[in-house]
Amino acid sequence: MPQMTVLGFCSPPHALKAMMTEPSAALLVPCNVCIAVTEDGVVEVSAVDPYAMLGVLNRKDELRELVEEVRTMIKQGLAGIA
Repeated sequence: MPQMTVLGFCSPPHALKAMMTEPSAALLVPCNVCIAVTEDGVVEVSAVDPYAMLGVLNRKDELRELVEEVRTMIKQGLAGIA
């Protein structure tokens, strides 16, 4: 295993709204970001696209706007690391 840190991050208002719309959304909270250092010293930062996780939920259409907001937040956070 490479050196790795897993960060759990969450926007409580978004998480609450998602779980009120679809209780099984609790399976997806918090969102995780992994930061790892490879054997050759490269730092890799990765996160799951929330749209990929949307597939496991029943009320997809009702959650699309919320997922887009969360996706934008994750992208902005990852851009800040670079």
